[in-house]
Amino acid sequence: MIDSRIEKVDLALKAIAQDQLTQKVALWQWAYREMLHETLTGMHQLSHLAGIAERVVDEWRQPVDVVAPEKPFLAASALADRRLPQVLDGLGSTRDDQDRAQLWRLRYASLIASTLQGMHALAGAHHIDRQTAGSWLS
Repeated sequence: MIDSRIEKVDLALKAIAQDQLTQKVALWQWAYREMLHETLTGMHQLSHLAGIAERVVDEWRQPVDVVAPEKPFLAASALADRRLPQVLDGLGSTRDDQDRAQLWRLRYASLIASTLQGMHALAGAHHIDRQTAGSWLS
């Protein structure tokens, strides 16, 4: 699943002057953490809605607290994971709890991988990969 939030981060990074590397890095790092937090929290909630939380408890981790900067880079709603309703629809069409849990695991891994890959590519495109993705995702 393509993570459309990456486009919003890209636009925000483009709005920052190229010589303001520190601000670009800060935005990228904040968005990276915030997006993972949103996905982890949302998937945890979906596991409860689908009635499989006990089956997938080992697959998700407690979301880390995201330290909000004094002046947020983007509105918090801009980084809400809009892919989650598709996951819930897929879980709803599966009747067996074990199959739902397996589908949840696959979707969870796919969502996180998509976000990580997109953010890594974004760091490269904005020439901040050394300060961000290079050390975080290698």
